[in-house]
Formats: sequence, C-alpha cells, structure tokens
Amino acid sequence: MITQLLIYSLKASLILALCYIPYLHILRHERFFRLNRKVLVAIMVFSLLLPAFNINWMSLDKLPVVQATYEQMVEAGLPVLRVDLESMQQVDVLKPAVNWFDVIAIVFFIGMTLSIFFRFIQMGVLSYLLNRKNLWTRRMDDGIIICCRKGHFSPYSWINRIIISESDWDENSDIILLHEMGHIKAGHSYDILLLLLCQAMMWYNPFAWLLGNSLEDVHEYEADDYVLTQGVDAKSYMLLLVSKVAKWEGYSFVNSLNHSTLNKRIIMMKAGPALSSWRRSKVLYLLPVCALALSVFATPKVANPTQEALLKLEQEQAYFTFADVAPMYGKEQKDLYTYISRNIKYPSQARENGIQGRVWVEFVVNTDGTLSDIRADKFETGSPLGMSNVINEVGVFGYSQHAADAPARDEGKVTEGNQALADEVARLLEGTSGGWKPGYMQHEDGTQTPVAVKLTFPICFSIN
Repeated sequence: MITQLLIYSLKASLILALCYIPYLHILRHERFFRLNRKVLVAIMVFSLLLPAFNINWMSLDKLPVVQATYEQMVEAGLPVLRVDLESMQQVDVLKPAVNWFDVIAIVFFIGMTLSIFFRFIQMGVLSYLLNRKNLWTRRMDDGIIICCRKGHFSPYSWINRIIISESDWDENSDIILLHEMGHIKAGHSYDILLLLLCQAMMWYNPFAWLLGNSLEDVHEYEADDYVLTQGVDAKSYMLLLVSKVAKWEGYSFVNSLNHSTLNKRIIMMKAGPALSSWRRSKVLYLLPVCALALSVFATPKVANPTQEALLKLEQEQAYFTFADVAPMYGKEQKDLYTYISRNIKYPSQARENGIQGRVWVEFVVNTDGTLSDIRADKFETGSPLGMSNVINEVGVFGYSQHAADAPARDEGKVTEGNQALADEVARLLEGTSGGWKPGYMQHEDGTQTPVAVKLTFPICFSIN
C-alpha cells in the first residue's frame, strides 16, 4: 500500500514538474492573472488525476528508451512486472536482500504524515483565531464576515472572513476590505486548500513549493487588480502597500494584503493593461505536456498482466507455469519432502535390475488443491551418490545428482524398471491430491485469484 502510494506520488511529481517548468518561461510574466491562476490550479489537478489514467493506445512501452528505463527500475528494486503472455513466463524477478524502494516508501510516508499533521495544526490555530478574541464582527450583505481585533498585524482573509486590526479599520478600511474581498470573491482559499494537498503528497518535490509561491503571487496580482478596477488610485494604493509592509506580519498560508513579492506587485500594477489576447494561446502548451505524461505512464493492453493472463487461461482452459503465490503441499514446504520420504517404495523390478536415478514428474495443481495431468516419463538413470535434497523457490522437493551414469543395461529390463519407477512416482503424487494449497495471482488492488499451476521436479531412487 505504501509503495503504491509512493509510485503514485512520484508520477504526480513528474507531471507537476513537466507542466510547471514551461509555465515559468511562458506565462509567469503575463498579466492574464485569472488565466494564470487557472493554469496553476489545472497543473495541480492534472498532477493528482493523470497518474490514475491508463490509456493503452498511448503507451510508449515498446520504445527502447522505455525498455531501458524499466530495466533500471528493476535494478533499483522498483516493483515492475512484465509478463510474456505467449510463454506465460515472468520476465523480471528481483528479490534483493534489502529492498531500498520499500525503505524510501517508508520515509516518504513518514514525511507525508508529518506534513499533513503540521497542516492540521495550522488549520486548528487559524480556526481558533477566526472565532476568538474579536472586538466585534459584522456580516455584510454578500455574506462576508468582518472580524476586528486589537494588535498590529497584516489583514488577511480566509474563505468568507476578513480579519483586520482596529487601527487599520480606522485608517484604511475601504482599500483593505476591497483587497481582501478580491481574494474572497475569486475563491483563493480553495486554491490554497488544493495546494496544501499537493504539497503534502509531494513534500519532497521542490516544484510543488515553487508552484505555491507562484500561486500566491497570482493571488496578490488578482486582488490588486480587483482594487484598481473599483476606482482606487493606483499611486495611492502603492504608497499604502509600501507604508504598511514594514510593520505587518501575515499568517503562513492565508490571503494577506502584505506579501513578500511587493516589488513584483508594484511592477505588475505599473505595467498597464494586459497585452493582446492572442498571447493567451500560450496556455495550450499544457496539451502536449499532458499527452506526454499520459504516454509515459500508460502501459499496453497487457498493463495488468495478471488479469490478461487469467482471461487467456480461462479461454484456453490452460494453466500457469508460475504464480505470485506458489502452490504448496500441507502447511510447510518440508511437508512434501516428509510425505515422500515416508511413503516412497522402491519398485522390485527396478531394484532387481539395479536401475536407479531421477524420475522427473510434472503435474498441475488445480484451484481446489487436487492434482491432474500427472506425468513421469523423463528419466536420468545412473548412480545417484552424493545427492542432496533441495527445497526450491516454488516450494517443491528435488534432488541434485553429481555421480557418473551407470553402465548400460538390457534395454527391455531398463524399460520395465523405468515404468515401475514412473508408476511409483504417479502413486506418490496421487496420494497428495486434495492436500495442496493452490497458487494465487496477486492483483494491484491487493486481491488474489486462485489459478492452476504446473509444477515439475525430480524424485530420486537410490538402491543404497
């Protein structure tokens, strides 16, 4: 769950960076304040939503550079799974001793949790300040609430409330209220809530914080523009800003009349009206950027290899040769070995003719734990001295043989002995039918689907 959240966050961070960097060079200095604000909000929305989309036909999965990236992700321990549906074989398998991607995911989750925690504390403090220590409150006809309190601080607004000091109310209430109304009427507080969500999800991404600065700048530009469109003299308004900035202290993320980019605000106000509207077409840069992001994150139709393979198996009534969770006999891996060692019988036909070696058996473990298609028709005859028992990665018992082959014998007796060994192996396996736990395929949502899995392993017969 945590690793999936990190993967989502990494995709969102990349989309945000891809969309925001061109904004800095193309639109940041334009005087289309409302349009620029919409672009920044759109960038945040795209970064949060696009990672959830997977448009198959846009996939770049077959490009060499993407294949190389996949290989690097696998080497880094990122959970990349690609399946060849023709051979039903798992292509990439990597189980490092320490999965650094899991470690990074834990660090990411801790950072995200702390970021959300501190934001909740800030919101709690703000909520307390909005409703306490007011000298008086006044509700205006448009639903905006004005709260007046003692002290010297920068006026600010949040949602539908304007907080203003008693001295500012007496001296400059008209202009200050117009500025904060500009914030409220434009809904800037909701932009900030979205920004807080993005910064919590992408706390490690410097572009998320730079975008926050750009959004605050645009908010101030838009509020300043609202003041000037209400008939306030631009020169008088600039002088008010300069005279107040030295003694005002604003809250961290509310809409405040005081802002650290005062020089840029004055430059924007002195620049005059916006340039010709054709320059608005610059915003169209978002279209190819978003298309690129969708192509990078899209995977081909086999993007969900498990479900595709399951569908193919269901249609062909076939089986897997691997499974995310392998079949197992009994409760532990050693149970199959214990069963074989206790129940195996050396066929007399093979013993009398000195036939020994390994019999390779293959069978299918069905989803109900029964066995089918048991075949034991591959032999490695010889003297199996020095053999050691092995538990392999899919939980089945096998042997390794190091001795040289035994001398050739009468073909008829060898065939008879081999058949006896094969019959014994089949008898052994039939005795386990119904006692197997089936294999499972794991889905991205955490669910599992039982599947039929074909297993192959050797059983050794040694006269000594």
